[in-house]
Amino acid sequence: MTLVRVERSSDGDSLGPACDELDYDTEVAHYVEAFDSLLKDKRLIASKVYIYGASLGSTTAPLVAHALQDKGYNIAGVAIQGGGAETYYQRMLTFDRLYLERRPNDVNPADIHDEMIRRAKFHYEYLTLGRDPDDIAQDSAEMAVTHADIRGLGDGEHYGRPYSWHQQAAKLNFLAAWNTLDAPVLVIYNEFEQFKMRYGHKVIADMVKHRNPGTATFVEQENMGHSNNRFATVEDAYV
Repeated sequence: MTLVRVERSSDGDSLGPACDELDYDTEVAHYVEAFDSLLKDKRLIASKVYIYGASLGSTTAPLVAHALQDKGYNIAGVAIQGGGAETYYQRMLTFDRLYLERRPNDVNPADIHDEMIRRAKFHYEYLTLGRDPDDIAQDSAEMAVTHADIRGLGDGEHYGRPYSWHQQAAKLNFLAAWNTLDAPVLVIYNEFEQFKMRYGHKVIADMVKHRNPGTATFVEQENMGHSNNRFATVEDAYV
């Protein structure tokens, strides 16, 4: 077997805009273009292609696989770890939920309910309606406080990517992509995952198996965190 890593724009030897300038749709198109070029190499068997995506790559993996199938390549399997098929809106709310739950010295558990209601409103305006987070912060004092504590939110970027990246991702139906993918699926969930819920992973395997029994496998790795490091407790993993 040959293992080939397809780099994101500006990473490694890859050229193009940096991560904080790259939108989601363009990133996916880059991956498809790279695989399309790579699979023309006579040293590779283009009829036996496996795709693996980790973390955010778990969202792009089924989309890339679909695009390659449309180009006539036979996708032999798709494996992902560290990401699920819930809506992107749910995904970002999960990030914030875990952020609140796993800061026991900074967050009163009794406050989480109301705080999540505020964050749900913020993310709906941001992701679903496509508004600039800085503008949302001007709506009210409540939204200004929420804006200041959204995990990973910086000046013009969120987790190192422009707002448009997340807003484009929020428009995509990941579960539909998985459900119509013509390939076996392996879903890996790490017990001490810091950012994603088990449900989002499990629903991929469950929905694929429901449509086509025997084509999906779900694996849970004990004591493992998002980056495949081992920890004693879930709190240790989050720190």
